[in-house]
Amino acid sequence: MLRLITFNVRSLRRPEALDLIINFMRTHGIHCAALQETWLPGSLVEQNKGFTIIRHNADGKAGERGGVAILLDPLATEAWGRAGNATELFSRRCIGVKLRFTTKDSTQNTVCFISAYAPTSGHTDAECDAFHDTMADAVAWAAPTDILALSGDFNASIGICNKVDVDHQPNAATPAVGPYGIRHLNAAGRKLRAFAQMHNLRASTTFFKSQKRRHKNSRRQ
Repeated sequence: MLRLITFNVRSLRRPEALDLIINFMRTHGIHCAALQETWLPGSLVEQNKGFTIIRHNADGKAGERGGVAILLDPLATEAWGRAGNATELFSRRCIGVKLRFTTKDSTQNTVCFISAYAPTSGHTDAECDAFHDTMADAVAWAAPTDILALSGDFNASIGICNKVDVDHQPNAATPAVGPYGIRHLNAAGRKLRAFAQMHNLRASTTFFKSQKRRHKNSRRQ
């Protein structure tokens, strides 16, 4: 089982910040982490204690805020290598990698893992629209046979599914949002739900009951 997680890290400037995440991943058996708000300018791929970090942001002053990264444990690093180290830097807000695994029956599966960081409500509509266009590019990067995991900080409240949702999606086998989570829904959440429905994505954490809801991601069924 591949275990994925997403963190808004609010800066990786201090070396110990990455060490804490690596230790957390080791302790909990997590293979891949999508990281947001690295606050580190430029692009870099480097090794750290057997883990691989791939990060991307704007250069110079603009890169002192924002930025995204993906952190792979040794198993996921090997899978990334088997996929030819496939990496796509869509924008300073979105990057992706592909990982190739072989199952016990020798079937090969490719996981397309995306890390995204959405603009906040203080940004313009144009910036928010550009981000959604970038996410659409990320979804299109995944082959139809890939397992797509779109993870990140989407700065949105997506609410939960109810009968009204189903009534408004009569042709949808499964709504984009499940019955578990926080009920609050805002404008950014409505837009994100529409995006997920359009691209056949599911907010996976809303389909499972949990006492602690810290991490949000979506995947394509």
